[in-house]
Amino acid sequence: MLQRRQFLLALALGIAARPVLAAGTRVVEATYWSHALGRALPYLTCAVGAPGRGAPVVYLLHGHGGGHWDWLRAGRALETADALVEAKRLPPLHLVLPGVGNSWYVDGPEPHGPVATVLQDDFMPMVERALATDPARRAVIGLSMGGFGALHWALLRPADWRFVGALSPAIFTPGSHFSELQLGLFSGAFGEPFERARYAEADPFARLPDLAHMASPPAFYLSCGEDDFFGLAEGTRAFGEALAAVGVPATVHIEPGYHDWEFWRAELPEAMAAFGTALG
Repeated sequence: MLQRRQFLLALALGIAARPVLAAGTRVVEATYWSHALGRALPYLTCAVGAPGRGAPVVYLLHGHGGGHWDWLRAGRALETADALVEAKRLPPLHLVLPGVGNSWYVDGPEPHGPVATVLQDDFMPMVERALATDPARRAVIGLSMGGFGALHWALLRPADWRFVGALSPAIFTPGSHFSELQLGLFSGAFGEPFERARYAEADPFARLPDLAHMASPPAFYLSCGEDDFFGLAEGTRAFGEALAAVGVPATVHIEPGYHDWEFWRAELPEAMAAFGTALG
């Protein structure tokens, strides 16, 4: 019961007040109609530091029960990015924040549909053409369900990414038993009732061998609170070890903290600065 209250509190914090926009930052809210999904996906784009043609882009992925405003309203992503650009730890860049419901960012059955395919094949090309970003300077950072999504999305096509950040990622050591609460949070993304084979196919752990033969794999940044629930700290640590086993170094931070915005706000500057380092 305590875990459930903590989880719901983390979700509730996502409805905080609208962010204070940093100087020189432009935020645009729009929708992308997908015929494959049969619905529109809401999203935000944020220009930080007057980016020009060929600027980097960071996709920020929300968690379960959240939406496309979360990283701005509760995560202070604009203030974080602006401070890093001002300090020259990041170049001027674009943030892109899609809203995908509780889909887990995977291709799944109804009611979610082929979300991963639509994001990669349709949404990303559309938004990056509009923003004139450099596809070689692309990052994805997500929290909780979005941390799973960042790893899943990037490992589908790892050559497409320079940097992958997963904060409190909802990943579990292979073979883990799922509680009824966890199965409820999967929200039909892996079938209803839950289909273990569908989950195993999407599990980021399953795609790690694909990185072993890459000359230039993406940089990885993983973090989780020691007092998180569902064994997420153990899953995060195990994923870092699995990356090392295929020859891909990763920054792994298991720090004091919970599954909440206080932890994610503290970790986002570190993750985004690590992307700046990866850019060189």
